[in-house]
Amino acid sequence: MNVCVITGKEIIGEVHNASPIVDGKCSAEFNYLAVVPYRFFLSDETNSKAMLLNTDNTITLIKPKDEYFSLTELQTYVQGLIEMYPTYWNDNFIVCNEEGLINEMEYNRLAKTILNVDLVGPVLVVPKKLIE
Repeated sequence: MNVCVITGKEIIGEVHNASPIVDGKCSAEFNYLAVVPYRFFLSDETNSKAMLLNTDNTITLIKPKDEYFSLTELQTYVQGLIEMYPTYWNDNFIVCNEEGLINEMEYNRLAKTILNVDLVGPVLVVPKKLIE
């Protein structure tokens, strides 16, 4: 039995390489929903997009409406009040929900796998040039 290293669930159907998220195998679904967007984020030399790590183990790439993300946009993506995580990841801000634990938000497995931080709720990885 093959187990997806991204979700921890059995792989049914095609098996894909989960790198560069993590060494191991993943399902075709999470190759499309997580690995490919992650590769696009890493290859964006212009740092024009942020990466949203969702609690359903998917990744969404997001551009700000204007030149920079507004507070309202950041709050929308993390589903509440924002908190800037105290360390950077690859020279990017880590933005999370300040009240995620209080609101009993779901554990973010991708944040642990990619960023090596234990966070709950959606987590936004934002290039410094996109925050004023």
